[in-house]
Order: sequence, then C-alpha cells, then structure tokens
Amino acid sequence: MACCSPTPRGLARPSPALGLPSDTTTTASGNILVVVPSDKIANDWVNSAAYLDLPLKQLEHTADNGGSGPVVTTYANFGQNPTLVDREWDLVIADESHYLMSSEDAEVTLALDMLRALTGHPEGFYPYLKAKYRDLYQQVQAARRDLSDANANPDIPQDEYARREARANQLNAQWAELENRERPIWQQRWAEQRDLPRVTFLSATPFAYVKNVEYAEGYLFNYAPPAERF
Repeated sequence: MACCSPTPRGLARPSPALGLPSDTTTTASGNILVVVPSDKIANDWVNSAAYLDLPLKQLEHTADNGGSGPVVTTYANFGQNPTLVDREWDLVIADESHYLMSSEDAEVTLALDMLRALTGHPEGFYPYLKAKYRDLYQQVQAARRDLSDANANPDIPQDEYARREARANQLNAQWAELENRERPIWQQRWAEQRDLPRVTFLSATPFAYVKNVEYAEGYLFNYAPPAERF
C-alpha cells in the first residue's frame, strides 16, 4: 500500500517518481495526487511529467481538485483544500514527506490530516467527514457558536435562546447520525484494506525526530493488524 524512497539530497525526484505508476492502471485512471513543498517544485514536477507525456497540472486554489487527471499541489493547499475528498485517488505521492510531520513533539499537521482523510486511515475519519460534508459541518459549528454566545449573555431573550438551542440540537443530531452511518463503512474498509489509495513518501530525511515516524503508521507499518484495529 505504501513505500518510502529516501532519495539523496540534491537529486531531482520528479522523473523517477513519476515512473512509479507506469506499469499499473494508475496512469490510465489519472487519479494521481502529488504534494510538494513549493510552487517552484510543483513547476518542476509539471515540466518533468511533460517529458513522460503525463498531463500533470497544478491546482490553482483551495477549491480546486483538478476535476480529473493527475495533479500536483503544495502542502499549504493540500492541508486546506476540502474538495480533494471529492475525488477517488489511486496514488498519493508526498515529496519531501517530512513536511507531513517535522516538529519534535510530533504535532499533526493539516497536511497529514488530509493525507489520512484521502487514504482511509483510522485517524482520518473526522478530517474526512469535516471535508466531505463541509457545508453541514460549517452549519453545526456556527450553531454551536451561537448557542455558546447565548449562554454567555444573561440578557438574551428566552425565546431567542430557545431558538438557538433548538437549532444547535437539530444540527448536532444530523451530524451524529452522519457519523454513525459513515463510521462502520470507514472501519470495514480499513480492516479489509479495500479500495485504499497507495502512498509513496519521498524524502532524504523522512523523520527529523524519533516521534515523527508516527506519520508513517498505517502506511509503512501498523501498530496493530488492520483487521484488529477496531
């Protein structure tokens, strides 16, 4: 499902890395997502892909998932682009994968949350829900804030408080129903290792600190066999 290529510093990676899916159906489907540190490196990938007749294009903003075909984007876009969950990816390539987690205390980045969301990882369930059902999630959050503000305001009219409370309860119930419906599907898919995208990590120094191996859990190794995870 995953591999890690510790490419030496200074060696250009796009061309050999783009050869990874060449003998699979991945190239034909076009569902390839490449994540890189900067726009410059994204441009390098696009240019290298052209030599292989691979129509790689860079995403333009955080509401762009490319629609179809292979795409490349920066870690900044990757971590803040909820539309990525609207596509079914076959392969995700994380160039300079240490950007997924590089702090000494192993802080989970938005990019790592998104990687887990796109690849069916157990820890990606909530990031996936928030992105996939983003409109409902935003409504839930807004209703909770309104109710919190009401609780902090002793002068709020009783009927207004009741309205906010009813709204929050209604949306919380919808969200809970959604979670209960989606969770067993998510867990079964992981347990069976079924229809999960492959992941490739590229980095000369993949783990800056010992705790950073955490981002590779579920890809390069498992704390528990997938069938016994839940």
